[in-house]
Amino acid sequence: MSGQPEFVRPAPTDVPALLEETLSKASGLADRKWALVGTPQALLADLDAQRVTQALLVLADNAAHHTAPGDRIVLGAGADAATLRLRVADTGTGVALADRGRIFARFARGNGSARRSDGAGLGLAIASAIAGAHGGHVEVSDGVGTGLPGQSGPGATFTLVLPLRAESEVR
Repeated sequence: MSGQPEFVRPAPTDVPALLEETLSKASGLADRKWALVGTPQALLADLDAQRVTQALLVLADNAAHHTAPGDRIVLGAGADAATLRLRVADTGTGVALADRGRIFARFARGNGSARRSDGAGLGLAIASAIAGAHGGHVEVSDGVGTGLPGQSGPGATFTLVLPLRAESEVR
């Protein structure tokens, strides 16, 4: 899949518009408090908008499966001179430190979390392949959890770390 030459077709993309469209699609996944936070008003990046949306929806679906109704899931973006960071963060069960290195492998699941999905364990591997095809990677860290009563857990943040320009243009 990601080894195919036409797997990604980067083009100048309006990142805030991409995130708004993705949030609109993601909000139908589950009854959660969906929000867009920390996104610059104007940001262009060379990426395959369809594939990046696919990766973000995989991460949003994953967040929905590890949160409860009413929990918070946020999408956001940030950038520096060379790197774009697109994130999906939640207030769900979180990802154990011991699992963070292995959950991006095909068919892998976190050891400490309850299975809330009948999925095949391919979602995070797909998101990782899409990031890799753009010359980037996916990171996982703690989420937006605040320890408030009624919150499912500490949460997790998954971040697509991508170059702002297509890899073929970077010299």
